[in-house]
Amino acid sequence: MRHIFSLILFFALQSAFAQNTGTIKGNLKDDAANEAIIGATILLKGTSLGGSTDIDGNFQITNIPEGKYTVVITSVGYDTKEVENVEVPAGKIVIINTSLNPENNNITGIEIVARKETGTSIAVIAEIKEAEQVAVGIGSEQIQKSQDKDAAQVLRRIPGVSLQENRFAIIRGLPQRYNAVLINDIYAPSTEVDSRAFSFDLVPSNMIDRVLIFKSGGPELPGDFAGGAVKIYTKNAPEENFANVSFGYGGRVGTTFNEVSDYQRSNTDFLGFDNGLRKLPSNFPSFLSNDLSAVQRAQLGANALSSDLAFIRKKIMPDHRFGFNLGRRFDKGRFRFGTLTSINYSNTHQYYSANQNSLLNDQITFPAQVIGTFKDDTYTNNLRLSALHNWSLSWNADNRIEFKNLFNQQSFRQSLIREGTDLLNNFDFRNFSQRFEQKSFYGGQITGKHKLNDERFVLTWATGLNYTNKQEPDWRRFNTNRTRQVGENNEPYVMAIPGSANLTDGRYFSNLNELAYSANVAVEQKIGKEVEGSNPMKLRYGFYTERKTRDFDARYFSYLQSPGADISPLKLLPLDQIFRPENINGTTGFTFAEGTSPIDSYKGFNTLMAGYVGGYIPLGKKMSVTPGVRTEYNIQELESLNLSGLPENADNRILSVLPSLNAVYNLSDKQLIRFAYSRTVNRPEFRELAPFNFYDFNLNADTRGNVRLKTATIDNADLRWEYYPSTSELISLGVFYKNFQNPVEAYLQNASAGGTAIAFGYGNAQSAQGYGVEAEVRKSFYNFTSSKFIQRMSIVANASYLVSNVNVGNQVDLGPSSSGLTDVDAPKNRTLVGQSPYLVNAGLYYNDEDRGFQVNVLYNVAGPRLYLVGNNNQPSLYEVPRNIIDFNISKSFLDKKWEARLSVQDVLNQKFKFLQDSNLNGKIDGQDSDFRAFRPGTTVNATVTYNF
Repeated sequence: MRHIFSLILFFALQSAFAQNTGTIKGNLKDDAANEAIIGATILLKGTSLGGSTDIDGNFQITNIPEGKYTVVITSVGYDTKEVENVEVPAGKIVIINTSLNPENNNITGIEIVARKETGTSIAVIAEIKEAEQVAVGIGSEQIQKSQDKDAAQVLRRIPGVSLQENRFAIIRGLPQRYNAVLINDIYAPSTEVDSRAFSFDLVPSNMIDRVLIFKSGGPELPGDFAGGAVKIYTKNAPEENFANVSFGYGGRVGTTFNEVSDYQRSNTDFLGFDNGLRKLPSNFPSFLSNDLSAVQRAQLGANALSSDLAFIRKKIMPDHRFGFNLGRRFDKGRFRFGTLTSINYSNTHQYYSANQNSLLNDQITFPAQVIGTFKDDTYTNNLRLSALHNWSLSWNADNRIEFKNLFNQQSFRQSLIREGTDLLNNFDFRNFSQRFEQKSFYGGQITGKHKLNDERFVLTWATGLNYTNKQEPDWRRFNTNRTRQVGENNEPYVMAIPGSANLTDGRYFSNLNELAYSANVAVEQKIGKEVEGSNPMKLRYGFYTERKTRDFDARYFSYLQSPGADISPLKLLPLDQIFRPENINGTTGFTFAEGTSPIDSYKGFNTLMAGYVGGYIPLGKKMSVTPGVRTEYNIQELESLNLSGLPENADNRILSVLPSLNAVYNLSDKQLIRFAYSRTVNRPEFRELAPFNFYDFNLNADTRGNVRLKTATIDNADLRWEYYPSTSELISLGVFYKNFQNPVEAYLQNASAGGTAIAFGYGNAQSAQGYGVEAEVRKSFYNFTSSKFIQRMSIVANASYLVSNVNVGNQVDLGPSSSGLTDVDAPKNRTLVGQSPYLVNAGLYYNDEDRGFQVNVLYNVAGPRLYLVGNNNQPSLYEVPRNIIDFNISKSFLDKKWEARLSVQDVLNQKFKFLQDSNLNGKIDGQDSDFRAFRPGTTVNATVTYNF
């Protein structure tokens, strides 16, 4: 960590004291209209130095080695211009004020309408610099270089961000529940049944224009976040026509060309959804009552569900991917239409073997005594089909309307065979899981932006719809065991037949629907006269409203012994024979029973109404402040039942007044200091309130909600120094502090009778604090040497040092006793769940534009972090660091019509490893115990793209 900060300081000093360079700056206008040209590209011919014009047509290129250059100026809709023999003396500023002629200048009555590039590294850095809040981000240009496959992989390149389960974002050490996620400025839905979280692997990376994370609050931003407000912007309709197609193949070490255990699939699995093979028939009873006879229930079970439970051995073929992108622009008089269509498909495989221990924690023996061990052989097949289709309409530079659509269909089919030994109870076991999960996501927005009265009044509006559906049809879970013997054991495994239907033995079905409608209007109005050299005062106000509904239900069934039947011979049959229809008869074999209880479904409704007012106030030419206040009135309603079948509803109506203040002081044109304060909230999600019981097969644990959860309040403060050596370079160093009241977390405890070995409940801690240091550098090596090879190199690196402390209080309230959980005594002081003490991301890039050749090496590591909060009987679990190195290379050829890419991800293939804090000292040391470990496997992918 110390070396990373030293490296960043080195780059800062190198840039700040470089004396042998000069600067070119100026202004660019439309020659015909005498108006500023926005987003034009300014390049020094034969170099990688350049910049772009801002909203006023101004540009600046810094750190230019002394010499004579040709300046090339280009912009969509204009003739290219070259300014030759520009002499740049060391330590001097050269001014170039010029203009461009519109293309087809002899045609009258046509207004040129061009859109500013937003996904380039230069554009993203400019947006970060111009932002009034503390922000970080990444654009499509850098995403393309890293060859990350989805938004989750993209996020781990951003300062202060790490991933959990390779799909959930942890920002500044705060888990996913503390993040607000917006897609094109509209709230994204929660995609998970058992947590408040958005699964970022739903969004393919090649559909992303840029990702911005706002780490300080503001009146225009959501009030419900503490880690960061993540804004994902999908690509816009293009200014020029294009089309390309790509094909990719790849493999994973330990998976590809190896044999694995799979199970029955439907004919449409390859498209990411089940064709009905696994679903309950439409005429199946809504509840399988015990009032029915054993024979009647057996007949329904035998006929309704597939009896093909066999595991199939098969060889895994390479992963494959396909992509098609089409952009079109149409001009009709003064109107310009644009459309962008992108279709992507991927089919990937992963096999890994994970070892896990069961531990006895007597607080005397360290590490803890191993009382059981098992191995999970897991094979997963992931399918994704996604489509983006965006339209835009503009009739001049001041008016634009867009219609954006993103659809994603994703599934995974998983086969898991768990084999191990229970040393405490002296038996071996072999358990089976056959799981299929499908997710559908649609996000649509209609947005508009209108600049009126010579841009003194700007109106932005949007309306959106988000829908997500998650289904788990027929998750099959069966357990077998035999008495443990010393030496070779030839005894057969016996199927465990429960006395009543339960979650751990049998077949499970669930369905989740979430639908959200939203609308917002934002107004920015300039006040007073504009003074040269500073921006005018601005008044901002607007509102946001959202109505969200969530409907979840689950059902589970088990095979039971028929009354009076001797099923001992049947229990010895293999899995592919034991539950055949002839053995499910209600007399001599098995019967069928439903265990679904009142807590296994819930309905939720949430209405959010928010309004804000704020302003931009310049204090001289160097300083500005943006005060504001946001008011949110949130109505959260939950309809559910408890274990006794009695209503257990929630009706939370909370008014939150959320002030904020952001201040910027410009030390120079290149350096500034930011200060930010904001108050935000963190509301419980439906799942965290519902007393519904969710069983996690991998952890062998139950999770239940708590209707008594409170809304958390967070005070946030930031201080950051930013230095911009050039338009494509950035160096920053910042500190932050957060104070929480009533933070929501999941707590581990012993389950009540009839449940699994452990259970989780949600509760409010008394308070928490978090603080840290963040540093980032994006620096070119162009000015460090005369070597062309080194000049083509650049570095992007960031590091974070994070500290947090949770004060639990005397006891954590996990809800009414009817929820099945009791209050817990958790460790009094510890870190926040998911918080690593350090994060490091680094990338070394080589780019030879003349030859179309790029190479980069990327590194990522997150320090040890608390994975699950425990107690004295069930100590906490920690995840140890993994060093991740990725390597990417690409080459374009044949006039850039073709491009070939090769990526190797997770080269080191280090273990995912989890330890139990057996000695309860809140850190990882030699007295802690191994809990679970596995290697995910290095992946290698090759892709070829053809541009039409």
